[in-house]
Amino acid sequence: MHPALLIDDILREIFNFCLENERSSLVAAAQSCRSWKEPALDLVWDRLPSLEPLLSLLPTTLQANDVDVSYF
Repeated sequence: MHPALLIDDILREIFNFCLENERSSLVAAAQSCRSWKEPALDLVWDRLPSLEPLLSLLPTTLQANDVDVSYF
């Protein structure tokens, strides 16, 4: 790999270009190389279209005092 592809500022410019076209290419870049993971995922999380992906990570029920409580 060319050393220029390990510089964060250059990677972010490339990934910004990818983000304009398709977000799935950023996810693929994050999975392809350890040094690309952080900058690519930063842009993916920074540009979420809504909070639904984050809310889907939460459990749909809580257990309070041995009683199931749904909060959605």
